[in-house]
Parts: sequence; structure tokens; C-alpha cells
Amino acid sequence: MLFRSAIYSGGLFWRYDNTIGVWHRIEAEEVKKLIVKAWWQHPLQERKGMSPLTLSNQKIAAVLAWTMTETGNVKFFTESPFNGIGMRNGYLTIEDGEIMLLPPSQTWRCNSYIDTEYDSNARCPRWLKYLDEATAQPMKEGATEADRKAGEEDARLKRMLLQEFVGACVMGYATKYQKCLVVYGEGGNGKGVFTDVVTQLFDPKSIVCVPPQDWTDKFRPQTMVGARINIVSELPDRDLSSGDRFKAIVVGEAITVERKYGDPVKAPITCGHIFSCNALP
Repeated sequence: MLFRSAIYSGGLFWRYDNTIGVWHRIEAEEVKKLIVKAWWQHPLQERKGMSPLTLSNQKIAAVLAWTMTETGNVKFFTESPFNGIGMRNGYLTIEDGEIMLLPPSQTWRCNSYIDTEYDSNARCPRWLKYLDEATAQPMKEGATEADRKAGEEDARLKRMLLQEFVGACVMGYATKYQKCLVVYGEGGNGKGVFTDVVTQLFDPKSIVCVPPQDWTDKFRPQTMVGARINIVSELPDRDLSSGDRFKAIVVGEAITVERKYGDPVKAPITCGHIFSCNALP
């Protein structure tokens, strides 16, 4: 069957991989090749004495449009019963504040995968040390005990915020907070280390880099459809072009996205956004 366990959502085709329990995107050109392959495997092609069935570009486009209609579901990935991430040993999710590892299933509608096993006993001492170093508050001369405690509390809250936001992105919850994260400050304060490490926590296919100044571009927002995180390590200092567009994308609303050689479609942008900069836009 040509499109077994396939779905069309957000202007993209997706196919379920039951070996790891994840929905993979299928590029448009690959879909066209599948159509051509299926066409030439039609039984009539094997009947001797008959002219081969022809397949024009118009027919390919017609089959493609029919398949989009038959398999289309704009809200397919946003209606998942659990947000989470696929891993080697199952589907990692959270329910009622408890971490759960479930068997893989199409039902979870997972479209992001980390090629490692979840280990509830794993520890990350070097990462925690880095967070301590990056958030430490230097005390000025004459600082009081109250100043020291206030600095420690501020650093603790920053450490919690950084980890919570990244975790929300990994698990697909980022837009529920309706916020983006801006890591701001002069060079040499650990921003680059943070974004480099965070990048390693995601499936490379689920990472994009689209600065908010390009969110009104004709085609750039389409690359964020189906992504899990948008990391911009050097945020341009030019003005944001549209506050309404910025808000709609950060909160995960369905927006109209345009695709090259395709019709515009409505699609939600569900990735979280981390911006690093030396100067605010």
C-alpha cells in the first residue's frame, strides 16, 4: 500500500515508523517518487501487447492532491493524548506531574526522537556545575548577608527556569507556556555553551534556526512546522517586523504558511524558541 500509516498535516506528509514508534516527515519529492513507483507497478503494465500506462505531471499532481485530501488532518499532532518524546526504550511523557515511559504507539503521535535510552537514575554533574558557574551572582564590595542571599535566590531561579524551559521544549509543551526564552548578556558569559549543549538534546530533524525578524518572510515560517525547538544563537538586532505575528507563533496558533511549489496551508507552530543575543532588538 502506497501510504500505509501516513498522514498529511501542516503542509507535510508523515509516515509512521513502527521500528522506533515515531512519525517521520516525507518530503514532497519523495512522495512524488512513491506515486511514480506505484504507478509503474500497476498490473496493467505487465500485460503483454499493451501500451504502458502514461503518467504525466498533471496526473502526479492529481494523485498528490487526492492523497492530501484523504489523509489530511491539520490538528493531528496537536491532538495527541500525551506530549512527549520518543526514545530507544519507549515513549517518554508526563502525566499528573509524573514521568512515564510508555510502549511506542501510533496513538501518541510522536514526531520527535532522541537516539538514546531514558534512564531515571542518570546524573549530570558537569551540567549542574556549568549552571552554577553561569548563574552565579558576583558580590560587590560592601554587600550584606541579605544581598548574598538575594543573589543566591536569583541564581537558583535562573537555573530552574533554564532547565524547565528546555524540558518543555524537549517534551513538546513549550507553547503552553506562551513564552520564549531570551539568553541575554555580553560575550563570555556562557550563552554559547548553553545553546550548544541544548542542541544536543534534540533530534537534528526537529531543530530549526529562524530569527523572529524573519517570521513575516514568505517561506521561512514553514520550516518551523513540525519542529520541536527553534534556536537562534545570534539574534539580529534589527526591529521585529510584526508583534501580532510574533505572538501568534510563540503561543502556537495556527498560521498561514507558504511553501515553494505548493499552495498556502494553515499550520500550528509548536516549537519552543530560544534566542541568544548581546543586545536586544
